[in-house]
Amino acid sequence: MSLADNLTAIQAILQGVEGVANVYDTVRNWQSEKEFLDGAKTPGDTIQFWFLAREATSAKDLGPQFTSRTHTVVIHGYLGVKDAAASEKMFQAVVEEVCSALNADRKLDSTARHSQPAQVRRVDFRVLMNVLLHHAELALAVEDKPA
Repeated sequence: MSLADNLTAIQAILQGVEGVANVYDTVRNWQSEKEFLDGAKTPGDTIQFWFLAREATSAKDLGPQFTSRTHTVVIHGYLGVKDAAASEKMFQAVVEEVCSALNADRKLDSTARHSQPAQVRRVDFRVLMNVLLHHAELALAVEDKPA
């Protein structure tokens, strides 16, 4: 299977997690406040979105006709900061739920031979379009499924 299939499977897994909204299989380039709000606003009137991207791919030679490839897929999650709603605690809980969901399907809907456990590499804050956001960076190593 291909990286595109892996990304589609990861996107579907994230979309199935309660509390997750606006999952994109690419990084978005919102140029205006309207584009940002159209892409990042949830039905509950909060800001939340997730981007998936390949960070790297390593390859291992398994013989004259076989190669094993492992993609590192990075998942960036964002949630608008709202002190009154305890958004920090909610965001941390959603990040843990995302990791649990990814770890529950290590073959990524049969698109991968195997994936490593989801890694939380960073949790911090970002400002986009003048909005303070919780941010998490997760990484998932995905080994290609042989054709």
